[in-house]
Amino acid sequence: MKISLRNLLATMLLVTIAARADAEDIIEVTDSTFNHEVVEASNKQPVIVFFRAAWCGPCRKILPEVTEFARKEKCKLVAIDIDQNLATAQKFGVSAIPVTLGYRNSQLTTSLQGAIPKEKLGQLLQEK
Repeated sequence: MKISLRNLLATMLLVTIAARADAEDIIEVTDSTFNHEVVEASNKQPVIVFFRAAWCGPCRKILPEVTEFARKEKCKLVAIDIDQNLATAQKFGVSAIPVTLGYRNSQLTTSLQGAIPKEKLGQLLQEK
């Protein structure tokens, strides 16, 4: 199996990001696990979905704040790498990252794009 230098560096960067943002609080989801880990799980507790990529500086910047918010509000926090999970990124029209979604009762409640300020994170839990 041949691994490119870019993929190796991206993986190393993701590991570093996850370690800084209290990785035990973040569940990595894929195209195949999204429905179970997000949609179905949102019937039990609110779920915050964080679209990111290893090379994304703004993603690294706001992930600790999103993690802290999810912990404080007792939300499940999942992250999805758009480079590895194109189908889900396309389904939600993600063309720039970071994108942060709120899910409740199997429904998408909010979608916020960009490096959102900490004070706007509360919008993720608002019902439509």
